[in-house]
Amino acid sequence: MLDWLRRLARQRRETREIAALEPRVFADMGVSRDQALNLVQMPEAVTDRVKAMGHVFGHAPAELTRKRAEWVQMVEACAQCHNIPQCQRFLRQDGHPGPNGAGFCPNREVFAGLAARPVRQAA
Repeated sequence: MLDWLRRLARQRRETREIAALEPRVFADMGVSRDQALNLVQMPEAVTDRVKAMGHVFGHAPAELTRKRAEWVQMVEACAQCHNIPQCQRFLRQDGHPGPNGAGFCPNREVFAGLAARPVRQAA
């Protein structure tokens, strides 16, 4: 219970800090104020699921978060998904069937699209 209270206090503090930011900060981050507030209030389990499912599709977390607007879209889709129990069972499986078994995921097309993009090499 103490951990929950600490998380709640941190979340409230972060919400106040985000609400006080200037509009240009949100433009620089590539998210709206509402999106930022929504993300800070979202349980970590949601972003963890997106990262885990991205891994199933062969993507590292850094690749998933590279395009901020796309990352926000994936997290929001996951947060609104009605297939969470199925997703959790799928992600817990040892040797799951890979991307082909993730037809229930609302982000499957985004993950597949990431695989089709050329990887940028550092100069």
